[in-house]
Amino acid sequence: MLGQGLDGLLGDLAGVILRAARGGELEEQPRLLGGVVRAGSTLDVIAHTRQGLLVVEVEPRLPGEGPRGSLLLQTRHAVMQLQAALTFRAYCQVVAAQIRSLTGYDRVMIYRFAEDHHGWVFAEDRRDDWEPYLDLHYPASDIPAQARALFLLNGVRLLPDRAYVPVPVEPALHPGTGEPLDMSHTFLRGASVMYTEYLANMGVQASLTLAIVRDGALWGLVACHHGTARHIPYEVRASCELLAQLVSLQIGERERREDAGHMARLERGYGALLARLATAPDMLAALSEPGPSLDELLEGTSAAIVTGGIVYALGATPPGPVAQAVARWVAEQPDDVVATGHLGALVPEARGHEGTAAGLLAFCLDRTSGDVVMWLRPEHVATVTWAGDPTKPVLSGPIGDRLTPRKSFEAWAQEVKGQSVPWRHAEIDAARRLRSALVSLVYQRNEELGRLNATLARSNQELDDFAYVASHDLKEPLRGIYNYATFLLEDAGPQLQPEDRQKLDSILRLARRMRALIDSLLHFSRVGRTEASGPVDLGEVVHEAIDDLDARIRATGAVVTVPRPLPTVVGDAAQLGEMFTNLMSNAIKYTAPGETPRLEVGHRHPGEDGYPEAAGGDLAVYVADEGIGIPAAQRDSVFQLFRRLHAPDAYGGGTGAGLTIVRKLIERLAPAEGDA
Repeated sequence: MLGQGLDGLLGDLAGVILRAARGGELEEQPRLLGGVVRAGSTLDVIAHTRQGLLVVEVEPRLPGEGPRGSLLLQTRHAVMQLQAALTFRAYCQVVAAQIRSLTGYDRVMIYRFAEDHHGWVFAEDRRDDWEPYLDLHYPASDIPAQARALFLLNGVRLLPDRAYVPVPVEPALHPGTGEPLDMSHTFLRGASVMYTEYLANMGVQASLTLAIVRDGALWGLVACHHGTARHIPYEVRASCELLAQLVSLQIGERERREDAGHMARLERGYGALLARLATAPDMLAALSEPGPSLDELLEGTSAAIVTGGIVYALGATPPGPVAQAVARWVAEQPDDVVATGHLGALVPEARGHEGTAAGLLAFCLDRTSGDVVMWLRPEHVATVTWAGDPTKPVLSGPIGDRLTPRKSFEAWAQEVKGQSVPWRHAEIDAARRLRSALVSLVYQRNEELGRLNATLARSNQELDDFAYVASHDLKEPLRGIYNYATFLLEDAGPQLQPEDRQKLDSILRLARRMRALIDSLLHFSRVGRTEASGPVDLGEVVHEAIDDLDARIRATGAVVTVPRPLPTVVGDAAQLGEMFTNLMSNAIKYTAPGETPRLEVGHRHPGEDGYPEAAGGDLAVYVADEGIGIPAAQRDSVFQLFRRLHAPDAYGGGTGAGLTIVRKLIERLAPAEGDA
């Protein structure tokens, strides 16, 4: 055959193949294009294109191997039998029986993969004298990752005789590219020695394997075994592949049908939770409120919300540090929703806490902040029957380090601990939908908050502008009132009655009071008008404030102490100076009569003695004194504008604006995240 043209080998069929290839009809998946007769035998011709090459495979159509005339009727009958199956497992059982009827294999199994890639026989149809494999489990190493990946590329794998003699491809490398032929989609691709030895250890001579795919992932396989060599024609394989694809299509639908009651309850709880979240002012609190709460949404679970490094537990959950470690792991995963029935194998901190957290279903709302919502399931101890000891190591072969498959398939029971009941697809879907809803709600709330903040900022600016204009414009008429009252006293003083003079004195006193109030209002409005920011040495700021208060300090004998050098911070030096001046002035002013004012200006770092919890991990700066203090019940009211706790003239008088200005300065100087 080598060196011959395609016309010489296939005759008129060569033109059909070439036209199909040029029309793009043979890309990736092989197609049966017809048959040719050579030396009295009919050959099936199958072709596909790969890497710019036309790949043609020729298979013998052996007499009596396939019921070709009745194949369509048999396939139709198989589909009708499937429609009568009441459960998904019964559905798979019918598929196994119908494929066995179509192919004549001794055993047909529906093999299902678990989360950790080990598998078990989910359904089986076999000869009566063959040992049953139903419900036996097989370790993941029996079908390694490379083999699973190939089944996603080519869902049909035929081995007519494991004792075949491999024939090398000629030439071994493509003359143009220097690369070997990609045989991922060929039916005649040779099998690995590991696989043929595996079949030999099972007493199997021929096999056919079909992929069952769900949502792009390999859900399971249809595995067909025969005790003697057996070739299955292409058209029969295609009918079997159709049945396997029907299983793929029916997986989700059958699971939904069987879980209808559970899904209805889940949907009701999900709808009620979303309705409450949509109107709740605090979504975190709404997730834990009755009717249903987060832990009641999924059956047999507890729940936890981790936000801002704080764990909010709903039900029996592991200790806070363990939940935080789980949340960190979830935030590192690329998937939006993660689900596992064996959490301890993935998060070391969860080991030993299987009583509350053997299984995890979780999603991350914000990977930057690490906000995570999670459901946890306790351990479910189960007995699994394996086809051979899964813990027995794989041995090296007689020709060196090449690994050989295990030889024993006797039933071996194992008690499985540390794992939870698997998560249903409906539960994972509910978690995914809840995450999407929460992300949408958070986005809407942030937009609304942004609009409110913008409106509030405009209102505050308008108030500042109004206060500035009002206080500035009020000065002129007030100055006129004061001046005219003064002129009247000077010009007409001797003629005035004592009670009239007293009234004019009251006018002057009230005008001075009003002027002080207007000055304070003007000062308060100007606080919001400066935007300077940079490194500021607090030591220099405090010493300047002491210099400004020097006359008052001397007059009262006040003692000001700075126990250690003050740090450098980021802020506005003028505003910081005004803040310290106000606080120190108040400390000197509000000292009991006859007492010497004593002040201390200092700071505390987190972890130091005397560090206030209210500082929340930031640098704490203080002005402490031994004055008369502020009653606990009035500590909020002293920050109200023009609010004094004493008579207007007591303790040297004042307008009551000092602490209000200090508070506004501190609010403007509050560090943004990341500032020192």
